[in-house]
Amino acid sequence: MTTSKVRLNQQQATREGATSMARIRGLRLGVLRSRDARLSIELGLATALGPLGGFVSNIVIARTLGASGRGELAAIVAALAVCEAVLAFGLPDIVARYIAKGIIPPGSQRTLAVGAVAASIIPGVVVALYCHSWSFSWPISIGAALLVPWTTATVIGRGVVLGHHAYRKLTASQLVGGIFRLLAPLTLILVDDPTENMGLAVVLSYIVAASIPIFWYRPFAGRAAPVRQVIPLLRESLIVWPVYAAWPIYMYLDQLVLSAVVSPADLGRYAVCAGIAQAPAALASGPRQILLARAAKSQNLDEIPTIAQSFLAAGIVGGAACGFLAGPILEAIFGPEFRGISAILGLLVAACGFDIALGMLNTGLLAVGRVRSSAINQGVALVLTAAALPIAVSLGGSIIWAAIVRLSASAVAFSLARLNVRQFSRSQESTSD
Repeated sequence: MTTSKVRLNQQQATREGATSMARIRGLRLGVLRSRDARLSIELGLATALGPLGGFVSNIVIARTLGASGRGELAAIVAALAVCEAVLAFGLPDIVARYIAKGIIPPGSQRTLAVGAVAASIIPGVVVALYCHSWSFSWPISIGAALLVPWTTATVIGRGVVLGHHAYRKLTASQLVGGIFRLLAPLTLILVDDPTENMGLAVVLSYIVAASIPIFWYRPFAGRAAPVRQVIPLLRESLIVWPVYAAWPIYMYLDQLVLSAVVSPADLGRYAVCAGIAQAPAALASGPRQILLARAAKSQNLDEIPTIAQSFLAAGIVGGAACGFLAGPILEAIFGPEFRGISAILGLLVAACGFDIALGMLNTGLLAVGRVRSSAINQGVALVLTAAALPIAVSLGGSIIWAAIVRLSASAVAFSLARLNVRQFSRSQESTSD
């Protein structure tokens, strides 16, 4: 009798396992064949123009302004990126989720955007002073300051567009921004003596261009909602805020730290590698936005780990290839000042693979309400980098140590996020049983 029961249990477990695998395969096929998947591919392909334009911009700036000029621009771009994330107050993802569920009070996005833009004015002034401290002229510094509230409104508007599932508008934004990013840097070649001011003007131009399709959608049309109606959204966004802000801060923290402890030329070399390595992150932007909307609606994370691990594997393989093979290519393309940086590029490409996978997992956790887990995962990467990077570099380490710290922090944070997703999936299976 005991043997029969054991065999019966084994057969039942086998059937349940086969059913589970069939369900997962069905989910994957459904994802691949769905309209959202097609739009995700379109958005990903449009987003690919950004990395292509960034690569061209890297080459043009390195050739026309040299490593020092590239380093000065990197310091400003990093500051602008951090402002964009911090001053959005976590609103884009929250607005997208509430709109996708159809439970947002009318006019809330307008009220929230006005408040966020107002809060970004003083940081904009700080950005102007920071730009001028790097010897940029006052007119271009003021232009960078005005971009701070502009991008704050843009990223919140992007959340509105995403919540309405208007993926074609997001695709248009990526297309316009990518085309400008590809063509605008070429103006530096057409002048006899290009300056850092002209380089920053080019950067500001393609950031503004990418926002035009978002505002064309009129994401903040209609009457503003009373402040009391948006307080619950604002309260929830402030909970999400550390997660939302930690990601770009982490992406640019190494360059911000290096700007204070290394020469502009070394910062320029590192920034070139970082710019190339971060290109795949733009390709993952489309799938991430689609996954956010899907997971928020289904409250299911089954397909996310597979997608995340695919990006991770590609990043590790790509990093190894760059580390061993990219040296002569980098020198030929960017110039002799950029000789000997292939190892840095390889480490940063592998780190980007972990970053993308981490972002996918955190997106899923955020969509199903595991905000605290997502915040801890991203916070771990941020804290490790902030603590270790200044020590490694200030004690005489070269910029390659910054890349090693970045890779280590990304790997630790990814491992923690993968554990959180596995725990959530097991809890869902237990509930369904």
